[in-house]
Amino acid sequence: MARRAGADGHRVVVAELNPEWGERTAAAIRAAGGEAHHVPCDVADPASVERLARAVRPLGPVWGLVNNAALANGVGGKEFQDIDVEVWDRLMAVNARGPWLVAKALHPLLSRPGRIVNVASDAALYGSPRLAHYLASKGAVIALTRGMARELGEHGITVNAVAPVSPSARPPSRSPPDATRCTRTTARSAAPSGPTTWWASCPSCSARSPGTSPARSSPSTAASRCTDRGRPHPCATPIPLHPPAPTCTHLLERLMDLGLAGRTVLVTGGSSGVGLATVRALLDEGANVATCGRDAGVSPRPPGASPGPPAATGC
Repeated sequence: MARRAGADGHRVVVAELNPEWGERTAAAIRAAGGEAHHVPCDVADPASVERLARAVRPLGPVWGLVNNAALANGVGGKEFQDIDVEVWDRLMAVNARGPWLVAKALHPLLSRPGRIVNVASDAALYGSPRLAHYLASKGAVIALTRGMARELGEHGITVNAVAPVSPSARPPSRSPPDATRCTRTTARSAAPSGPTTWWASCPSCSARSPGTSPARSSPSTAASRCTDRGRPHPCATPIPLHPPAPTCTHLLERLMDLGLAGRTVLVTGGSSGVGLATVRALLDEGANVATCGRDAGVSPRPPGASPGPPAATGC
C-alpha cells in the first residue's frame, strides 16, 4: 500500500516500529521517484503515537490514513481457554487500540475531505479456530470503523474498513456461503415495529442524512437521498437504510426459547440494566441463576414477586 501510494504521487509517511523495515520501504519509494519518510512508531504506545503526529505535522495536511499496523504472524495455535492474558492484552493493544490512538492523534491534521482506512481481516467475519484473540481484535477494528464513520462523516472524513481475503491460507470449507454479506446481515424480524429515525453516512461524499427505518415486516431495501441540512445534496447518492439492532426484549425471547427450566445459568453483570432484567426473566422461567455483579445488594426479583428458584448473587 505504501509503495502504491508513492507511485501514485502521494507524499508517504511510513510509520513502522522496525527501523530496518520502515527505512527499506521508504527507500524503495524514493528510488522509484516518490517522496517518503520513515517515522519509528509503536502504535500501542500513546507517547510514540504523539511523536508520530509531531513528525507528520510539518509535512502539511494529511489526506489519507491507513491503519495497517498489527500483530498477525505467529499469534495462532492456542484454543481460547489456553491463551495467556498477557498475549491477549498485547494483541488488543496493538490491533484494536492502536488504530484508535493513531486516528485520534492524526485527526486534527486530516484534510477535509479526508480518508481513513482501517485494515481488519476476513477471519473476523466468519471465525477461525485457535485465533480468538486475533479475531476479537479485528472485530473491534470493524466496530471502531463504524463508530468513527458516524462521527467523522459529517466533517468530510470518510472512514472505511477493508478485510483482506487470503483464499490460499485456509481450506475452502472454512469459508461461509457468502462471506461478502456477513457484515450486512440484519435480524429484520427482531426490529421494532415502529419507525425509528437515525443518521446514515453517504458513501460518496461523507455527508450524513436522516432516514426512517422500515417496519418489521418490510424488506430492508429502503433508501434516502443525500441531503445538506434538509436540502438535496449535489451528489444525490441513494443511502441504504438498515433496521436497527434487536432490542433486549427480543434477545430475551430468543434465550427463553432454549427451555432453561431447572438448568443452571451464569449471568455476568447481573446486578443492573440488561443483566438484571435477564436474571429476572430466567428466574421466571424456572432456571437456577448465578449472578456476578458489582452490586451484590440488588435483589434479583422485583419487590413483591413470588419466590422461585434461588439465585446466587455477588462476585
